[in-house]
Amino acid sequence: MSKVTQALIRCPHCHAASEYNVWISANVTVSPHLKEKILSESLFWKECPKCSEGFSASHDLLYHDMEKQFCVWLKYENAAGEIELEVGADRADHVFKGYRLRIAFVRDELIEKIKIAQDGYDDIFIETLKVFHTAKFDIDFASPFYYDRTENRMSRETIVFLHKPDGSDPIEHRMDLRDARSAIEPFVPKISAALKSDWSPWMWVSRPMVLMTFEECGLLSGVEAPEIVQNVPASLLEKGETLVMMAHSVAVASLTSPVQKLELPEALTADVENWNFFMTVAGVFAAVHALGQRVSEETIDGITSGRVLRKLDGWNPEGSLAFSDCRQFVEGSLKSASQEQIELTPADAIGMWLLCKLYRRFPTPEETADARPLGELLLDTFAEWWFEAN
Repeated sequence: MSKVTQALIRCPHCHAASEYNVWISANVTVSPHLKEKILSESLFWKECPKCSEGFSASHDLLYHDMEKQFCVWLKYENAAGEIELEVGADRADHVFKGYRLRIAFVRDELIEKIKIAQDGYDDIFIETLKVFHTAKFDIDFASPFYYDRTENRMSRETIVFLHKPDGSDPIEHRMDLRDARSAIEPFVPKISAALKSDWSPWMWVSRPMVLMTFEECGLLSGVEAPEIVQNVPASLLEKGETLVMMAHSVAVASLTSPVQKLELPEALTADVENWNFFMTVAGVFAAVHALGQRVSEETIDGITSGRVLRKLDGWNPEGSLAFSDCRQFVEGSLKSASQEQIELTPADAIGMWLLCKLYRRFPTPEETADARPLGELLLDTFAEWWFEAN
């Protein structure tokens, strides 16, 4: 059952200590409304009766999901700086038979565990994936990095993580789910069997613990960062590695080169950084679209998911998201035009996406005249690029 108790908490604003009702356990099967309050963090919000300021209170909480047979215990250090479990906590596996029992030390960990469970993942799989992803992108293990959600991108499921560097806005990182499963899942049983905990049977499943387990088991040399390379010609994979750089070069040249420079309204090109970003993304999409006219969908997936999107996110954290937006816009526009028997070329659709992004609104009929030249510049540039010698 869910349980509320009284606790003396000091206001961080006026420093007055007052008694508050706090939830120390939440059974979200019996009281489902508590789950959303935890995820939104409103369950922890208090208002000081002395100064009327609001603040978020940090206190222990046992989260209990009977349907998923899952418990996670948010525990904070005591006055001595130690994690102290209640009497009988070491026998929790006898009470919660068949449950996954987890312990968390910060609220973000609690929320992450809830999201992982509700989306049907094994948290050991997620933490192992995080180990390799953060290592690949040189993200400090002390820097907060959490699972956020799974979304459908380009007809494939994509795992979204949030990196929360100190003093900065959260940065989204994405990983193709199918690739991640094929690369990581074979190791999950070994990690699961070898994981240890100072608070057994409550397990702290985290990046540091998974990394330590990998090192102890000698598994670090046995896994590669997820990437699709099967059945894709090596020459195309090599081209995929340089596509973002090439598209960026085209974006710059379209403003500066006498050969490629277009005559465009100043409103489109005044913000050079904005131009370079969206023109580069559109160039990447145009290249992928051009290749798609000559190779299989499997090959396209292998190149984009395995190489291009990784490079795009490395170049700009918003890169792959913008690529997905461009693809959805172009494919949706072409499909609608076909159904309504309206003449619309891929160049028109790519150019229209660019105009919408650069103007930050839908262009006027007069402004749409620039769409086709923009799209044609990109499609013509990459029509044979994939098959040209490096």
